[in-house]
This record gives sequence, C-alpha cells and structure tokens, in this order.
Amino acid sequence: MFPVTLKGDRINLREFEAADSEARWSYVSDPLVSRYQSWTPLADLEACKDMLLSDIAEAKSEDRRVYLLAVELEGQVVGEAGIILGSPRSASGSIFFTVSRQLWRHGYATEAAQMVLQFTFRTLGLHRVEATVHPDNAASRAVVTRKLGMQYEGRMRKAMRLFNDEWSDSDLFSLLQREWQHPPS
Repeated sequence: MFPVTLKGDRINLREFEAADSEARWSYVSDPLVSRYQSWTPLADLEACKDMLLSDIAEAKSEDRRVYLLAVELEGQVVGEAGIILGSPRSASGSIFFTVSRQLWRHGYATEAAQMVLQFTFRTLGLHRVEATVHPDNAASRAVVTRKLGMQYEGRMRKAMRLFNDEWSDSDLFSLLQREWQHPPS
C-alpha cells in the first residue's frame, strides 16, 4: 500500500520524500534522541540522504513490510513512526516512534503511535502489535503502557544492538486487536 497519509488532530503521518533528508538528519543525528535507538549510525547528511532514498524505494515495493512514516507538524518533519510487519501468517508487527527532542513531553509521540495503531488494526487488519523499549527509556515505556495500553511481556536479554554498537536488553510490550477495540477496565 503506497502512499499512506494519516491525518491527526495536531500532526500528520505521511510517506517520506527525498526533500526530507535534512529534517530527518536533524533528529537522527541528535545523541539524546538516538541513545536508545537501534538504527545504524549515519556518518553525515549524505548518508542520511542515501538511507532515506533506500527507505523510499522500499516503501514503493509490492511486498512492503515496513511502513516508515514522517511525523509532520505544521508542514515540518519532526520525527518518524511506523510499523515493521511480521510474517503474513502471524498478522503481527512491531511499532516504532521517534520525535525531535524539542517536542518531547508534548504528546506528539503518543499521538503518532496512536495513529499507527489505528492504521495497523483498522487498515492492515493485524491481530497483534508489539513494541520494544530500552529498559532506561521511561518516556517511551509510559507511552506504550499508559497511553497505548500495551502489556509488559518480559525482558529480552541483549536483544538490541544500539547505535553505538553496544548490546542492550529490551523490554517487550504487546497489544492485541481485541484489547485495542475493548480496553480492559
């Protein structure tokens, strides 16, 4: 499915464009934003442009498995959110979200993640969604548990290679489609 555009109350999620590379570089190169991320470190803006072009090409493929969407606020790209699909038989996927540090604690990550969940369950028809969170990332833990209603499943030991090439534990959370439709009281 391409292109995807999701409209929210304050933000929109849309496909990345080649012209977004500088905006993307502004947050992926921020050490505080990337400290709990597993993405490959990018050496410079040119590497970011190359990666973005590769991501755009993958988004247009017929067997799309990754929905990497730009978080747009007032016409500016300020982050990214999306889902990596599991096997078609599992009807599951893993969501992710990142916003620029200047926008932390204003609910933008929550809004983006909620929009991805709605797309995942309503449009893609998935049964289960997971999220992995670094054990020290209290803000993301709060988003997935308190804001999204995900359940803690456990800690995966040394399951995530961080941007600095260190191995880290990762906490696993999940939400089933029926729980999303009918949150437990």
